Amino acid sequence: MHIKTSDQPLLNLGFGGWTANWGVHMCGLYETEEERDDIIMGFLNRGGCDGDLQLYCPTERSHENFHEEYGIRFPECAHHLHDPNLFQILSASELYYPQGIFSPKAMDDSLNSFFPRAKKKGQETFEPQQKWSGRFKPFPV
Repeated sequence: MHIKTSDQPLLNLGFGGWTANWGVHMCGLYETEEERDDIIMGFLNRGGCDGDLQLYCPTERSHENFHEEYGIRFPECAHHLHDPNLFQILSASELYYPQGIFSPKAMDDSLNSFFPRAKKKGQETFEPQQKWSGRFKPFPV
């Protein structure tokens, strides 16, 4: 099933037969660890098979556990996790609070250094904030 999210090209989400358009922001809701892994690992695997650079920040498992479980689920693609042109894994602390304190600037710096490398193949995987700023009204405080 397809969910139209933009006018950009089609993106196979890697789970449940779902597709969307590039630039999608998705939130996967799940009830079990197996459902979580179907969504996360399926999405990351599809991107790796398509040659896209993936960034994963696990909070629910260790890097080692993720490598092990991904290798069991996708043995023919386990090499993706060892190719820095296909996959990066960072802890949330590395990405969001490298000095021990949450820093929106550090988060932006980390993500902004990742985006150009993710776009090397020409797909716009992330929509710049300017495109979104007029779509939403701020919540009242």
